[in-house]
Amino acid sequence: MKPKKLIMNARNPEGFWGRMMIRSMNFGHTRLTGWGLRKIPFRSTDIVLDVGCGGGKTVARIAKKVPYGKVCGVDYSELSVSESEKYNRKQIRRQRVRIDCAGVSALPYIEGYFDVVTAVETFYFWPNPTEDLKEVRRVMKTGGRLYLIFEAQYEESNPGRWKEYEQMIGMKVPSRSGLARQLREAGFRKIRMYTSAEGWLCAEAQNV
Repeated sequence: MKPKKLIMNARNPEGFWGRMMIRSMNFGHTRLTGWGLRKIPFRSTDIVLDVGCGGGKTVARIAKKVPYGKVCGVDYSELSVSESEKYNRKQIRRQRVRIDCAGVSALPYIEGYFDVVTAVETFYFWPNPTEDLKEVRRVMKTGGRLYLIFEAQYEESNPGRWKEYEQMIGMKVPSRSGLARQLREAGFRKIRMYTSAEGWLCAEAQNV
């Protein structure tokens, strides 16, 4: 169990403990993120959005996969935006990366802009998941693909596994069936679920 003050900053990092959480996420999510990103058939020219970009490491990793494209990161934590900008400063100067401060419920992008949208370990905290998925779909191109990547998923065989975290920081751990239903209700189709040996989950869906 990580220190409580650290865990409390998972949702909206602020101050000293928020900075520690951002560093922890950049390091701790490395394997999970790599596993999820390997599910994505990036094209070199893709325009990609990372929702809840945190400290910006995922943005940097995606930027390497789309050398002739562009990556935007968005986070509602001002501290996360600042840290992500520092982490990606070289690519920002080259105008290949852009970081914005905003929430998933009101994304600051035009309709039909992104080829790919990713969200690593952030869907738990979306305020209105189905409506927020509709907002994500709004900024995606027709045929665009969404990838939601999770360390935690609800398991009927162990329903209380994540209960302490859910109560402590207000996160909502999804089940595969519940997540698929929310994606369909938001208008996504061609939904696929991938699970790793560690129990990680990657949900793929297409804006058709």
